[in-house]
Amino acid sequence: LFFASDDGLHAEDRRGFVLTANDITLRLRSERALGESQKLRAVGQLTAGIAHDFKNLLTVILGNIELATEASEVSDSERRQHCLDAAAHAARRSEALTGQLLSFTRRDRPAPDTVALADIFALTNGLLARVIGPRITVECGSAKDIWHVQVNPAQLESALLNLAINARDAMPGGGQINICASNASYPTAVDLLTLPVEGNRGLRVSSEPTPLPAGAWVRVDVTDNGCGMGPEVLQQLFEPFFTTKDDGAGTGLGMAMVVDFCRQAGGRVVVASAPDHGTCVSLWLPRALTETARTAPDYAPAPSKTNLRALVVEDDPAIRDIVATILGLDGYRVTEAADGEAAFDLVVEAGNTYDLLVTDIQLPGPLDGFRLARLLRERLPELGIVCMSGDFTLDGPRPAAALPIIQLLPKPFRREGFLRTVAAAMQERISA
Repeated sequence: LFFASDDGLHAEDRRGFVLTANDITLRLRSERALGESQKLRAVGQLTAGIAHDFKNLLTVILGNIELATEASEVSDSERRQHCLDAAAHAARRSEALTGQLLSFTRRDRPAPDTVALADIFALTNGLLARVIGPRITVECGSAKDIWHVQVNPAQLESALLNLAINARDAMPGGGQINICASNASYPTAVDLLTLPVEGNRGLRVSSEPTPLPAGAWVRVDVTDNGCGMGPEVLQQLFEPFFTTKDDGAGTGLGMAMVVDFCRQAGGRVVVASAPDHGTCVSLWLPRALTETARTAPDYAPAPSKTNLRALVVEDDPAIRDIVATILGLDGYRVTEAADGEAAFDLVVEAGNTYDLLVTDIQLPGPLDGFRLARLLRERLPELGIVCMSGDFTLDGPRPAAALPIIQLLPKPFRREGFLRTVAAAMQERISA
């Protein structure tokens, strides 16, 4: 608002305003293009990193299977078993990696368990010796007297592996990685950034700004004597997609997944480092309320080994063959189909005599797994149903299209878990 008068005598009666209009179309286009380019860069970095990790795991799996195949002599049985164990463990790591990605993107909470760190350390120590390489010495301290923690064991193992690999990359000329655990109990809340540090690692950062609540905690330290980190790196350390590695050599999600794992467990991460003084990453995990490790319930055998008929519907022939073989070994008479329409025709031709349906969700044609299950359930009210998918997670939300009686089976799965799910489906069939 301003005075704009032509006549000085009546200046107080003349008022007006200035309206300024700026065309920001180009600026909005530039901001949108910048946002899209950043998204594409993040997706490309993530894709390249995941491809790198999976290529490493596939190399371990395929290499060990090839070695096991060549070990045909009786005297080579021990080496063959070692190769098969290494391939199976790499496959489980692949499963854990995909599970972590799903958990990170969907914010699912994988099922926790009461875990003894001594067991995790024993498994991790043998694995790291093969993964880290001969130039790095890995030492896992004794965890015999360490309290149990309530976490997902696969996630804990994967977190330790991620931290050890990061430590290895910080020591290109070789070095040492120490993994140890300790018990800590605090009567009041404590600021973790005020605790004493070792090795002149005065630069510290915590995944949570608030003090650690009072209570019983287990601290797991992964320490290296590598190049260390400066303040500019530490400030971005917990950000997704941030990595100091070359393009394609890392996803930038390793540390973010570690933080996400600790946050889901109710804990936090503290990193202490300094240039040329190495790094210590501390995982603070709450003590489990019980010291009894949970054991998986045994699956029940098929009620009648000779009379039960199973229909397996899966468009991937390799997976279909595995499922059919497992069911056949468990006593079922198995029929296979590659899509929903073929499966429906088989049921009609057999006079509606099937007892169990095991189907994938994503099937070619108009009938997906859920639609097929609904149609067959109408014809066979006592049909046991298992639906498989790589999109399922153990504790994820149940799809709205899934009937309440359907048992959901996440891929990948192993024989014991598959048969346990089948037993649950058959029990549901009996009690329905």
